[in-house]
Amino acid sequence: MPPMMAGGNSASGGTTTLYGNGGADTNDAELAGAAGVPAGGENGVGGAEPESIGVVVTATRSLQVHEQDGTATFEIALTARPTANVIIGLGSSDPTHAVVSPTQLVFTPLNWSAPQIVTVSGVNDDVADGAHFVQIETAPAISADPDYSGLDAANVPVLVLDDTDTGVGVWGPSGATTESGGTTTFSIVLLSKPTAAVTFPLSSSDVTEGTVPSSVTIEPVDWAKPYVVTVTGVDDYVTDGPQPYAIVIGQAVTTDPHYAGLRPSSVQIVNVDNE
Repeated sequence: MPPMMAGGNSASGGTTTLYGNGGADTNDAELAGAAGVPAGGENGVGGAEPESIGVVVTATRSLQVHEQDGTATFEIALTARPTANVIIGLGSSDPTHAVVSPTQLVFTPLNWSAPQIVTVSGVNDDVADGAHFVQIETAPAISADPDYSGLDAANVPVLVLDDTDTGVGVWGPSGATTESGGTTTFSIVLLSKPTAAVTFPLSSSDVTEGTVPSSVTIEPVDWAKPYVVTVTGVDDYVTDGPQPYAIVIGQAVTTDPHYAGLRPSSVQIVNVDNE
C-alpha cells in the first residue's frame, strides 16, 4: 500500500491515473487507456501486447464524500492479461469516517481488461469534528501469475466532509412555577456528540421566586437525550402577583473545542403568587 503516486493527469474527465509497481516505463496516456480499453493481440482488439504489467487506479483529482449518505467511486484495472486470477484487497484507513465496497476485487484472464468500480461511502459519526482525509488502501495483489503477485496499487485519498452541526437546543419551560413549591421543567439538548462531557452552569435571576440546580453535565454517551432541568418555585410571602424571572444558562465548560464556550439563551419563567 504505497503512498499515492500520480502517473500524471489524464487528458480529460478531471481524473488522475495512479499506479503501483508498473514494470517498464509507460506514459500516462498509455496507462489511462489501459484502464478502460482491452489490450491488443490475442486478448482483445488487434495490436501489440502491452509491455507493462501493472495495476491502474483511476480517480477524480479531489474525491469527496459526505458523512451522511455520501458516496464516490473510482476504478481499478490491470494493464495486461494475467495467466491466473489476480485478487486485490481493499480497506479504509479509518472506517469510522468512510468504508469501501467491495473489499476485494478479482480479475481473471477473461475479464482483466474491464475496469472494476470501487465505491466509497461516508460514515456519520454524529461528532462535529470537521473534514477528514481517509486513505482507501489497496493490498498487494495475490496471484499465481508471478508478474502480478505482490504488485501494490496506489492508495486513494478521500476527503470526508462533516455534515454534523455543533449547537445547543433549549426546549420549554413546560409551564409556570408556584410559590407553594410548584415546579416546571425545561430541557437542554446537544445537536451532535461531543468528544468530552459538557457542563452548563445554571442560576436563577431571582432566587426569591425560583431555584434551579447549580449545573447540568451531559456525557457523550447520553448526548442525544434531552437533559431535563427542574425549576422550583419559592414563596416570598408577599402579595405581588405573578412574577417573571429567568434561569440563566452559563457558557459550556468542556475540553471539546467545538462546544467550549457555547451559551444557550436564558429560560423565561413566571412564578405564580399564592398570597
